[in-house]
Amino acid sequence: MKSKINPSKVYSLLKQIPRGRVTTYKGLAQALHTKAYRAIGQILKKNPDAPAVPCHRVIRSDGTIGGYMGGESSVSCTKKKKILMGEGIEFDENKVKNFKKVFFQSGSEPAPGIHSMPLIGLRLCQEKWEEHI
Repeated sequence: MKSKINPSKVYSLLKQIPRGRVTTYKGLAQALHTKAYRAIGQILKKNPDAPAVPCHRVIRSDGTIGGYMGGESSVSCTKKKKILMGEGIEFDENKVKNFKKVFFQSGSEPAPGIHSMPLIGLRLCQEKWEEHI
């Protein structure tokens, strides 16, 4: 039986990605304790609150742009790239420059007292809060 990923949890995590940083479909999936990377993409494709929920900050693990707004056409990818460039992300063709530096799950700057991987740390905090609600 497949486990179902709650879209609101994906969107909640996604809102934590700061401007000028990116994560990956895999990074979001790992934060939710799943390997359903493609399911994350399908959820983002249906994002009802873009750009408040910044799905444009999710790219492929190889640093390439990936899809945007449900498509991978040159028009949608160009739009995604333009938004990211406006947030300070630099590109070499269609690949993010300094990918490790702007990747928001590298563990390079965890908040004090939070797991060394920011998204996982945020997810663990959410789970603790849910226990108290």
